[in-house]
Order: sequence, then structure tokens, then C-alpha cells
Amino acid sequence: MRELVMEGLVSVLQAQQTTAMMYRSSPFGLVERFHRTWKDLLSTFVAEVQNDLDWCVNCAVFAYYGAQHSGTGYNPNELMMCASCVPPSEFLRESEVSHVGRIPPLEQMVLASAVAKAALTRDQIHKSRYDNRRVRHTTTYAVRDLFWVLRQPRGRGITKPAYKWLGLVIIEEDAGFDN
Repeated sequence: MRELVMEGLVSVLQAQQTTAMMYRSSPFGLVERFHRTWKDLLSTFVAEVQNDLDWCVNCAVFAYYGAQHSGTGYNPNELMMCASCVPPSEFLRESEVSHVGRIPPLEQMVLASAVAKAALTRDQIHKSRYDNRRVRHTTTYAVRDLFWVLRQPRGRGITKPAYKWLGLVIIEEDAGFDN
């Protein structure tokens, strides 16, 4: 009876499965590793003509680690890593979800750019705290300020502090990067 149910399930899902059970426990209570089970599970999610394999593999991995084992009563993630899988629906909040499914490429680039700018800002704050621990900051610069610029020494003899003045420079605009 069980084999007929599994055959019906396999035909409905259009999977190519040869075993009667998706995974089984060994006599010691361990979980079968990724080999035949992984191929069967992947064939459930991915057809041969699909080109979005990278998106479907994540679903298959989550399904493998999240499904409860009939022999032990635990899922493979709990047995191997002593932690259960958290479904993605628990991470999502209505205030933060803007798309259902995949994000369009242009919006994904805009989102990545905003995240990169935020990371750069955090990194600048961290660097300024780390690099300037023992330095007093008494000078602040603003747009339209004048200041003298030194040319950095190059080549031989750079150990001697002999800087040449380049001249006055006007700050025209804030570049947004605090070096």
C-alpha cells in the first residue's frame, strides 16, 4: 500500500524516484547523506528544461533539512546540527516585504546600491573610531574653505619629512567620503 502511495506521489510531482522512501534512518539513528535522496529531491523541484536552478536548489535544500524523519521523529537538521530549520515566513514582516517572488533586476541593483552605501558609511564611522583613537580633531572642513596641500614624497629618501607645498586649494563640494 505504501509503495502505491509513493508511486502516485512521484507521478503527480513528475519526479524520477527509484526508492520507496525519500530518506531513512540507519540502525544508529543517523540520517542518510546527500546522494540518492538529494537527486530525488532535486528532481522534484527542478525540471530538465528549467534555467533557474540556483533558485530551486535553495528550496530543495530547505525541504531536505526541514522535513521530519519518520524513523526518528526529528528532521535531519536537528539530528546533525542540533538546530531546527526556521521557515522563511518567520523572517518576513509585512512592513519589509515589497515583492512576492523574485525582485526585478533594476530594483535589485538599486537595493544593492543602497545597501553598499549604508555599508560604506558604517565602515567610515568604524575606521574613524579605530584610526583616530589618539588624534585630536580640531580642524573641520566645509565647502568653500581654503587650505594648503602638501605633495607626498616619492622615490628615494622618503624617510626624511621633506614635503613640498603645492598651494592653496578650495573645497568645491562634499564628496561624501571621509578619508
